Amino acid sequence: MYQYFSNKEAILAALGERYIQQLSNNIITALQQDVSGLDFTTIVSQVIDPMIAFERQYPAFRHLNAGQEGQITLAEAAQTVEQEILTNIYK
Repeated sequence: MYQYFSNKEAILAALGERYIQQLSNNIITALQQDVSGLDFTTIVSQVIDPMIAFERQYPAFRHLNAGQEGQITLAEAAQTVEQEILTNIYK
């Protein structure tokens, strides 16, 4: 592992970035669905359900995102995801 990463913080940061990118892709895909004619509950479910499924598939993400080492990198990545989501919402 250390052949590719300099230390465990670098491993955690890379893992966190990978999780953030996957979550971002899931959310953007959910937001790009045609929701015309759907009720509010269904629309919310189409956005929230993929987020819940992601947390279940990658339980380590919660620990990384909750202030473990690499927190600054994850916070910055989360801001990027939030900006991408807002851009897609307001298109």
